[in-house]
Amino acid sequence: MKLSIFSNRSAALAVRRHAQHRHSMAAKHNLRYKRMLGALLLAVFSSSGWAFSGYGHGLICNTAQQALPATLAQRLDDIARAGGQKDFAQLCTWPDTIRRQREFDHTKTWHYINVSRSATQVVAQDCGGKGCVTEALQQQWAKLQQLPNNWQALAFVGHFVGDIHQPMHVSYRDDRGGNRLRLNFAGERSNLHQYWDGRLLQRQPQRLKPVMLSPTPVPISKKLPVYQWATESLQITRMIYRQPHKSIDAGSDLHQQHIALWNQQASLAAQRLAELLNALYRGQHD
Repeated sequence: MKLSIFSNRSAALAVRRHAQHRHSMAAKHNLRYKRMLGALLLAVFSSSGWAFSGYGHGLICNTAQQALPATLAQRLDDIARAGGQKDFAQLCTWPDTIRRQREFDHTKTWHYINVSRSATQVVAQDCGGKGCVTEALQQQWAKLQQLPNNWQALAFVGHFVGDIHQPMHVSYRDDRGGNRLRLNFAGERSNLHQYWDGRLLQRQPQRLKPVMLSPTPVPISKKLPVYQWATESLQITRMIYRQPHKSIDAGSDLHQQHIALWNQQASLAAQRLAELLNALYRGQHD
């Protein structure tokens, strides 16, 4: 009888230990799963934020801001905080975050301009009735000149200066700015627009060269040379489309060429944005 009781207790203890072990293993497995899921989500959101998306726009605006006098740089952050943003760099990403909101649905077409395959320059007639990046940038610049503390106008100007220098935002109408040009990047399916606007710098984040402003501020202009800037981007687009794009390896010469072009355009955008903001605010930050 005692042996039976002992055996039952041993069995119960064994069952309890087994249950505890399974619970411990399940907890460890769950922790590993959560960590893997977190890493995956981080990778997904990080990759969608590269290039001229969130990462690129923030980098352009931050580089431009660093070239400005300290009091003016602080003023840009103050204007951004008035709009609920952490700083000027984050403010420049705001126009992308609100496109799905009904209130800002009309701004979707403001981020790009598409032309025909035969076009060698961008002209006003290329802008559709719903608006495009050239006209939107000019309109928001005019609004910012009237109300320099208008945080939305400042956000749009900072953002659209980036967009107009992104070749896939000044591209061809028949394939929706590279969205229909399929390619594989590093063995994964993508398209030319996603590659330039979301994957290009996934493995190689950039640091733009510092902006050097002229000692004499550029005179402020009511009209910006938006079609000149867009035409410059179109020329790069035309060159990109002449390259092979069925497959691009992360470490290939072709990929490095794209990165060099990205850096060139982003640096140019930062230079021009800094000059615009310095000209606009130069008499107001003393």
